Formats: sequence, C-alpha cells, structure tokens
Amino acid sequence: AITLLASCGIGAGTGTVDGPFAATIVYGRVVASDSTPVANGRVRVEARALPQCGVTMDGHTYTTDATGAYRADLGIWGNPREVCVFVRAAAPDSVKIGADSIARLPVRLDYAADSVRVDFVLQVRPPG
Repeated sequence: AITLLASCGIGAGTGTVDGPFAATIVYGRVVASDSTPVANGRVRVEARALPQCGVTMDGHTYTTDATGAYRADLGIWGNPREVCVFVRAAAPDSVKIGADSIARLPVRLDYAADSVRVDFVLQVRPPG
C-alpha cells in the first residue's frame, strides 16, 4: 500500500551562478505490513521526463533511518517544469520483505519547492 500526500511551502534553492535550479522534496516512511519501520532501507527517487516517465533527468538513492523515514531533495538545473516522480523502496537484503514502487505525475519542480509525501508498506516475501 502506498500513501501520497502533497503539501506546499517547503523552501528550496532559488538559483546559483550556474543558473536557476528547480526542485521538490520527496519524503515519507517505509514500514512492513505489521507497521514495523524498515530501517536502513533503500529508497530510489528519480525525476523523469513527461509524458512517458522514461528518461531519468535526476535521481538519487537514500537510506531510511531507524523510524523508516527518508527525505530526498530532487531537482534539476533550469526553469520550473513538470516531471514524473518515480520512487522505489526496498528493505535491506537481510530482511525478507519485498520492494514496491510508484510513479506520480505530474509533479512541479519550482524555485520554491513544494513537497510530495510517499509512504510505503512493504509486504513479506514468500519463501523461496
């Protein structure tokens, strides 16, 4: 199960000597189906080009903390634009929990970045 919430007003970069920088903040929690936080999980967050969400424009992998929380700063050099935000969450290899992913579109990258909340509930992997 995945929860998506959007909120406004989180500050971000307004530009540098290299030109303008447009961004958004993606954050959330990763938990197991029994609500246990997935600590040290991997969360991959990418900005992909619309309309097909195919070409990755920016992307980074983050690690969840002890509460399963993560925060990703996602941005590109240039003017504000809409992108597809792709997020994939996975537990550490030592934990027998599956991975999950979602693509959300459109999300606006802007000078004063909004934020997008993406929570994951990962299911236990079947034996085998």
